Amino acid sequence: MKVTFTLLIGLTCNTILAQSKFNCRVDLYLVKEYIQCWDSTTKKIMHFIVTLDDLQDTAFIKDEEIISYTFKKFRQKERRSKKMIVKLHSFKTSSSLDERIDSLKLSLFGCARQFAIVCDGEVVYGGCFNNHLSSWVPPTVFATGRGKELSLNLWPGVAPKDPRENEKLFDCLKKSGRFILTNK
Repeated sequence: MKVTFTLLIGLTCNTILAQSKFNCRVDLYLVKEYIQCWDSTTKKIMHFIVTLDDLQDTAFIKDEEIISYTFKKFRQKERRSKKMIVKLHSFKTSSSLDERIDSLKLSLFGCARQFAIVCDGEVVYGGCFNNHLSSWVPPTVFATGRGKELSLNLWPGVAPKDPRENEKLFDCLKKSGRFILTNK
């Protein structure tokens, strides 16, 4: 009886853990239509709000393709002897993103194509794809990618709180064993 009870508890716990692992989804969607983010008065890009209704029906990068999410944090010496904390975020995917990103025909200027990261059916944050050849850096989260890696960047000091450091996103990635934290 004890063995049966122990086995039953073990199977139940295993099922609950497996379900929590697979219920957590992280997908990257493109925005259907451009959301205005240029303030003509100040001549600056402003924060734009993305809702689920703004997104295409199919994910640009699906949960099943995401192998890992790496968050690297390190200090880098800046001019005038200041040290700046640099935070690098990136997705590693199972297939190459080159053709998909190239098909977007990203401009070298401006916020080329808007996207949103969705975690368990909720928009976590939005940003824009930037052409990897562009030297223009938008004052928002911007994604560039080549091969099987997509980097999510944010120019230091642009936002008071880094939208990439979202607890729901991090928890979801931790539960599914895909979160890698590196401090240098």
